[in-house]
Amino acid sequence: MKMRTNEYSRAIDQPKPNVVLAVIDTLRADHVGAVNPGYQPKWNQGGSLTPNIDYFAKHCTVQKKCMSAASWTMVANASIMTGMYPWNHGLTDHTKTMDPKIPLISQQLKDAGYSTHAIVENKNFQEKFGYTRGFDTFHAEYMHTVQSDSKHIIGHDPQKHSTFKDHFHVFELAEQFLENPPEQYFLWFHTNMVHDFYFQEPYYEVPGYKGPFKNGIPQDDIKFRPFWKDLSPGEISDIIERYDYSISTTDQQIGKMLDMIDLENTVVIIAGDHGEGFQPEKGQIYHCGRLNQDILHVPLMFHFPDGLNLPYPEQVCSTTDIVPTLLEYLNIKPQIDVNKLGGRSLTGERDDHVMAYEKGYLYFWHLDHLRPVGWFTEDQIEQERRRISYRSATPFSIIAEIKDGVKVIGTSVRDRHIMEWFELDDQFQETEGYMHIGR
Repeated sequence: MKMRTNEYSRAIDQPKPNVVLAVIDTLRADHVGAVNPGYQPKWNQGGSLTPNIDYFAKHCTVQKKCMSAASWTMVANASIMTGMYPWNHGLTDHTKTMDPKIPLISQQLKDAGYSTHAIVENKNFQEKFGYTRGFDTFHAEYMHTVQSDSKHIIGHDPQKHSTFKDHFHVFELAEQFLENPPEQYFLWFHTNMVHDFYFQEPYYEVPGYKGPFKNGIPQDDIKFRPFWKDLSPGEISDIIERYDYSISTTDQQIGKMLDMIDLENTVVIIAGDHGEGFQPEKGQIYHCGRLNQDILHVPLMFHFPDGLNLPYPEQVCSTTDIVPTLLEYLNIKPQIDVNKLGGRSLTGERDDHVMAYEKGYLYFWHLDHLRPVGWFTEDQIEQERRRISYRSATPFSIIAEIKDGVKVIGTSVRDRHIMEWFELDDQFQETEGYMHIGR
């Protein structure tokens, strides 16, 4: 007789399935059909941006109200890999590393007998930040450059992996891996294709588009300059269309990967690490440094090989819940006290006390050039609080907290404190709130 810890756990004496954790960088939930079926871009009327993910979602539990633990890649993925909020895992900016006492899911699965592998596409995934722990092979690259001179590339062959690359390359590597995978494997896959939608690449060109952004947008403009204030509503819409087309292209590649996975013997988790903001009038431009819903609301889907469905798909949850949910299903005892985890297993009801954290630096988008703001008047804080990036010289911290359907965002800049309250509707969207500024 096969013994289970509970109805949501794999039988103790049953072979453990493979695990694929696929993270799509910068994918906001409300642009994914399985979460928001009514969303359609102008160039794709009548169809979802994500037909492959949507089809896959029919065989999954889709957690429709998932919030990322952070607003940018390095910090958000550390929470995905550890199940902890940033202030617990310790990787809050580029001067820090993940606490070595905190195990990654790769370490816990390796100790349970898994072969562990990473195929990831972002420059933040480095040994010095703690990301390579527990992996048998770890391939990381960023756009056209494979970091072949970096020690954190485990199992990397510079002769094989130092030629021209594009965003399709990590998908190709993943498909090669899935053609003949090892027995009982864990694969962490991460793509930056959506993240880099502003790059000048043919696979980002919206069909039939003849506007000013056909050849991409300079990276320093979209991230770190106040060029948004000079855009017309139509031009802002054009940029969002470009973002959407990157999602469509990514969905096609994810579909190919899913077709190669033995779903009868594999847990597959698809998640966004954070979203993207396109509301310059609210300072919600790009990511890094904002904790509003367009930045934090991400898709999260669980496929279990025995057809298990998680019981509360409509409850508010966090990307920190991925690790404890997976470990409970696999019947693997966590290597750290579960009460110290930021996340909770989604097999049970989770109170909606969900949090996110950001630590970085502040820019105001109304400035003519990139320079840090030395001090702030009350009017500036209230009216011009805009682009935030870890690259400037004015430190800030933000904590977002959801409780009882209300979201509170607290921003601290030097001796100033900004508190914002938002009601959350049934679609997990912020409605009109209010702000308080104090010292």
